[in-house]
Amino acid sequence: MDRKRSRPNRPLIRKVCPLPSKNQPPSKQQCFFVVQPQRVAPVSRSAFSPTGGPASGLWSNNAGAAAPSPTPTPAPPTPACVTADLFADCFTAGNVGWTVLTPPGTVVFADQKMYMGSTGGFTPQGDARKSLSGLPVDAWTLRYEFTEIDNTPNFNDIYTIAVYDNLGNSIAVLSLSGDGTGFAADFQAIYSLSWSPVQAATHSVIMKGDSGGAFTVSIDGVDVPLTLFSPGPGVGDPNSVFASISNNNGPGLGSFDSIFFANGTIPDEAEFCCP
Repeated sequence: MDRKRSRPNRPLIRKVCPLPSKNQPPSKQQCFFVVQPQRVAPVSRSAFSPTGGPASGLWSNNAGAAAPSPTPTPAPPTPACVTADLFADCFTAGNVGWTVLTPPGTVVFADQKMYMGSTGGFTPQGDARKSLSGLPVDAWTLRYEFTEIDNTPNFNDIYTIAVYDNLGNSIAVLSLSGDGTGFAADFQAIYSLSWSPVQAATHSVIMKGDSGGAFTVSIDGVDVPLTLFSPGPGVGDPNSVFASISNNNGPGLGSFDSIFFANGTIPDEAEFCCP
């Protein structure tokens, strides 16, 4: 019995001795060895990738694969809103801390607004006051929204917001009349200005200042030129925010929709957090 075992894939080596030439003695005959490749049965490509290597798994051909890209470090989350550290009210809970200074009906907290104005007769305006949580260290930002009275704008309609320090001196004051005129004040001066009233329109106001005398006012995203009117400051109740809407033409209420006062120069596009 032949005990030789087949050795698959082992190459065959053959000795080749060419016939000597006619004049060549047998002792000079030269031989050499050649390797004869074996035939290999074709392998089904179903288990291989189109390039001839295994498709996947432990034996996949990854020699040409690109190294995976590193996972980028995520940026820190952007705060959804900015906290107004000196004063914030969106009137979501009605009257929280406001002292009403005028007769009943002239200041009404409803619909997440503070309505103010005339109920007719001898009550032509609504006034209210609320204490600050603190005073600005240096630079400050005051932002608020108000809605005009639903009547034809005229000089009897006046919308006022004022912020006073612990001595009662003005930090920021803005008083806008329905005839398109107005006044603004900081701690050192009072200025005149003009604006564009629109019946029942809602306006966004941004005021900024600092201890060095920088002072700006913008209404609905437009910077308002200020003309020096007189030295300041204005005066009022210490350490407070004062709000007022007057309407001497008869019944009619405007509203303040939100008021924020914060340390620092807050970017205009930032949103403040409602308390």
